[in-house]
Amino acid sequence: MINLLTDPIFCLHKTGNECPESPARLERLVEAVSESNILERIYEEPETSRFLTEARKIAHKFHDSGYAGSVSSICKGLKEGETAFLDNDTVVSRCSYDIAAYALGMSKRFAEQVLESRESYFLLLRPPGHHAKYNSSSGFCVFNNVALAAYTMLQKSKKVLILDIDVHHGDGTHEFVSSKFYDKTDLWVQNPKNYSFISINQEDIWPGVGDSWEDEPNVFVRNLAAGTDDKEYIDFLKQEVVPLINRLQPDAAVVSAGFDTSKYEKQGPDVNGVNFNLTGKSYRFVADMLKNIPTLYVLEGGYNPKSIETGVRAICESE
Repeated sequence: MINLLTDPIFCLHKTGNECPESPARLERLVEAVSESNILERIYEEPETSRFLTEARKIAHKFHDSGYAGSVSSICKGLKEGETAFLDNDTVVSRCSYDIAAYALGMSKRFAEQVLESRESYFLLLRPPGHHAKYNSSSGFCVFNNVALAAYTMLQKSKKVLILDIDVHHGDGTHEFVSSKFYDKTDLWVQNPKNYSFISINQEDIWPGVGDSWEDEPNVFVRNLAAGTDDKEYIDFLKQEVVPLINRLQPDAAVVSAGFDTSKYEKQGPDVNGVNFNLTGKSYRFVADMLKNIPTLYVLEGGYNPKSIETGVRAICESE
């Protein structure tokens, strides 16, 4: 069973009326899944103040402290109802630093829970994280939730699979796991055989990255053609991804669960060239592919409510 969790605090990250990454994404999703039996619980941290204090420390330690401090200062300087841009896309409000840090801390906590319980969890959180780099925001992302979750698992000397199924390349996560970015004492560099990062994206859309199926031994990026449907996607997973997973034999996995690959996304507010035609069938295959691996799924993109509802239902109802 996949334990589906969320927290009302994530809707306090306000992004204004024009940003597609809005509280409404989560509100509508929670409303939809609450009508079924797949939502395990609305998670509310019993000691929110203490947890936030720790989460802020985590943000300053895992990301560049100067960057984290800058985000904090920008948010604290905003009045209630005001917003500001950290970059061309990423909008923040007064509470956003705390909410992003909370999402980061929750990702770490449930990465540990996955290892301890050997069960799988799906975190419905925001802001998303896979575009966030060590010292900068990007693409609606403030802190990198998935990178920290994987790093937490790696600290436990486990073999970790990091899978990104968002239509956009997880360039922030890619930077975190790249051996070119860290010094030789870092866990990513010390343990290259203990993790694989696999990112499956649409070609010729932002942020733009070429295939790297062979350039880095533990980083695999593949850009699939616009219009990719269930058959093409599942065939690719069977032929290319399943063998990689079998080779790694991971003890645990972290998934950047973006559902802007859904066929419904073309009807959504953030199209910008997105053109995949996936249905719940593809997402169920992903879950089935990982069913014997304790996995932490973390919500990333998907801006049509139907897209993320389809994806979340397919994954959580797969078993």
